[in-house]
Amino acid sequence: MKIKKIIILSIFFCSYAFCENYFSEFRFEDRSGKNNHDDSEIYGVSIGKYVSSNIELDIFTREKYPHTGNNNTRVELGVKYKLPLSNSLTYFSRIAAGKKYLADNNYSYWNFENGFKLNIYNALDGIVSLRYRDSFNKDKWQEFDRTYKLGLIYKLTNSYFLSTTYNHARGESAFDSVGLNFKINF
Repeated sequence: MKIKKIIILSIFFCSYAFCENYFSEFRFEDRSGKNNHDDSEIYGVSIGKYVSSNIELDIFTREKYPHTGNNNTRVELGVKYKLPLSNSLTYFSRIAAGKKYLADNNYSYWNFENGFKLNIYNALDGIVSLRYRDSFNKDKWQEFDRTYKLGLIYKLTNSYFLSTTYNHARGESAFDSVGLNFKINF
């Protein structure tokens, strides 16, 4: 329910005049759980601002619906830095902190992702990255994992992007997933 409210509010409040240099991304992910983890679907949305050509800030939330058991929610704040290495290759790094809301308890976590974006052909880019995530309170929550990501981003227009990703996560979270995302630059 939180996700629906955020999507509706972001669409309602963001017009081209009001949200210049802002973006929103809608995400879907189908996860195949590994090592006794449940299969699940993820629905998420992020809203962010391009601070400069190299820095963006975002708030991201998602709802996880496992095939068995309880769903859970994550909310995180992040900052991403992009460094062009050539006309077709860009290095990026994102650091974030967030909170995971569970049925019986909640915990705070951090994540750190490094990767590269490569322009393959005109409107098609490829991405590869590695993300590390862990809880702030390791005595209470052992939540370390790492996620390898491969993806393609297709530029529909200067404002609309469609991307697909493959994620391979191992650690406390263990899954392989395929994602589909739609991004709007305002």
